[in-house]
Amino acid sequence: MMILLLSLYKSLPQNVFASSSSFARQEITDPVKDWTLTEVHSGKPFRIKIPSENITRDVPFENNLIRCNIANQHRIHPPDISSVSYLSDGKTLNATLWLSDRFIRPPSNASAWLSLEGKDAPWYMIMYVMSIAVHSTYDTAGSDYSVMYLWDAPSNSWTRIVEEFSPDGNTTRVLNQTHNYHVFSSDYEKNVRLSFDLGAINYPDQYDLIFATFDYFLNDGRMCPMADITNRVYVPPPEFVISTLPSSVDLRPGEERNVLLQVKTNTNVKPQVYLSTNNTDEANDKLQLNFTAKKLAIPDYGTVSTSLNVKALDGSKPSSYTLPIFADIHIPTEAKPRRSVTTGETIQNSIGQTIFKNSVLTVTVKPPLTIFEYISNVFNTLDLPIRILVTLVTTIGTISGSALILFKKIKNRRDDKGKEMEQGW
Repeated sequence: MMILLLSLYKSLPQNVFASSSSFARQEITDPVKDWTLTEVHSGKPFRIKIPSENITRDVPFENNLIRCNIANQHRIHPPDISSVSYLSDGKTLNATLWLSDRFIRPPSNASAWLSLEGKDAPWYMIMYVMSIAVHSTYDTAGSDYSVMYLWDAPSNSWTRIVEEFSPDGNTTRVLNQTHNYHVFSSDYEKNVRLSFDLGAINYPDQYDLIFATFDYFLNDGRMCPMADITNRVYVPPPEFVISTLPSSVDLRPGEERNVLLQVKTNTNVKPQVYLSTNNTDEANDKLQLNFTAKKLAIPDYGTVSTSLNVKALDGSKPSSYTLPIFADIHIPTEAKPRRSVTTGETIQNSIGQTIFKNSVLTVTVKPPLTIFEYISNVFNTLDLPIRILVTLVTTIGTISGSALILFKKIKNRRDDKGKEMEQGW
């Protein structure tokens, strides 16, 4: 029976039980009306199709963002991204692009917008995209796969495209394509739902995501390649822990102590950490804090440490203070540009995101030492043989002194009685 079970197990696909990291819903926000132009090769035209004539023609790209933004104010255009939520059970990646406004369907006669005379198309091409970059040993730092919903004037319908990018980003391979895809289940929706089967890329342990929308339209015979691109996000979601060792210290006025400050991460996103602290109003003139280093680089899946010097100023009154320690963790979110399979131009997102973490250090200021506590501390700092000798000498001296005082008292009493007898009292 055992041999049979072992044979059945070996016959199963080795990744049948595999999965990527599962995580609960994550959220990011994106500024609205932050359209920009995609980067294009100088002199490279955009080739459009004219369905009625079954021919194509080339139009130049517009490289002036201001002209495209002005034109965008006087036309019905697709909404950009205001936020994104995404989650995964380890098998499927699901994301929702929350739009800045309701999506209005293009008119049914959209293909008639184009003509040889160069009539401008209000909407020539619309894309909503989720791109995926899988971490590799020799990472080339660009997107590796994408899920795209594409609408264009010639087809007047949506197409779902799953594609793979070459490492240099210059070519792509279509893995799956579905025509006449239903992106919006009802009119005037304000969200776009995207999903990706992680099994198709062998359930990666780590990957990055970028979300984008594109709006290509003709303006005065030139193509405006407008784009709205979010920051890059990491899966699994990066975690950071900031702590002090010890978590509390006791000081007396004038004393100081170094505390070990640590920042730990579970990821390899290569962040920069900027440390700061501010005394509360209550402790402002009581304590002084100084970092050995305020800027730190965390190693992959590691911990970085620095020292925090804490000093109780002279005249500090006894009390307990809770001091906040802040870590501004700057995560690079830029992505290497990848060439679009549809239009040939490159895209690149913004450059950074900041996560804020904090910890607290409790400092208790004690009263100044009494003379007896000071002497005791001095003795405690001496070597053991010296402490024993000092204690012995002190003890003998104390006993001898006490005996001498008692002897003097007895002698004085006898002398007083002798004088009384001589006087006849």
